[in-house]
Order: sequence, then C-alpha cells, then structure tokens
Amino acid sequence: MIELAGSLFSQLKPTNRPADVRETPRASRAVSDSRIGLNYRRHAEETKAKVPEFPVLFIKGLNTLQNPGDPIFIPTHLASEEVDYECELAVVIGRSCKKRVPQERLDFVLGYTCANDVSARDWQKKRGGGQWSRGKSL
Repeated sequence: MIELAGSLFSQLKPTNRPADVRETPRASRAVSDSRIGLNYRRHAEETKAKVPEFPVLFIKGLNTLQNPGDPIFIPTHLASEEVDYECELAVVIGRSCKKRVPQERLDFVLGYTCANDVSARDWQKKRGGGQWSRGKSL
C-alpha cells in the first residue's frame, strides 16, 4: 500500500511512500460507533427505501472493528443469507469533543480512512424488529 497526498475531494494523488498501516490494539479502540442510517435522500432513493420521517440511529459495537486485511467472519449463531457491504468514509475523532461549537468541529478530527461497512440485511430489515443494530453489528 502507498500513501496518498492531497484532498479527498480534489487532486488526491498517490505518492511513492509506503503507507504506514498497522494493527490497532483492541484496548485502544472506541467502545462503539454511532451511526445515522439513510441520512442521504439520494441513497434512500437508489436503494428504493422510504425516506424516514425521523433519523434512523444505530450502534456498531466494538466487535465490528477489525484490522485491514483480516478475514470477515460470518457468525453461525445468527446465520445470514443476505450479507452485504458498503464502502464508507470513516472519520477518526482524536479526542473528546462533547459540547463544542460547530466552528471547532474539525479541530477534533485525527484523520480519515476507508471503512468496509458489512451488514446482514436480513437481520437489519426483516428480523431486527425495526432496529438496525443487530444486522449492522454481526
């Protein structure tokens, strides 16, 4: 893997430097990760999903984080026939930013990375009782 330079939104270019990718010890990872589902109208339309009246909130637990290159294991205790993936832009928050003004928000961003959001769609949409957390956290 090589390091990229520039902006994610324009002029992103590969460098000749190797990327410093390493495993993160579990003890230093966040406990959970809060998400908002279908927060982009266009994404809801492309998936033919109803645009929600209220935000769809769900949590991805610590068990969903893993290191680059590790295999993705599909659990057998909650078998799924509809495992799906999405490429996401992950924002890494470097320090606590509770009760801050919006103008300071980027001061707390440590970096950005790619995320592979793997979901069990059957548990998310049909078997989850209206909650997405189980299907998003397998």
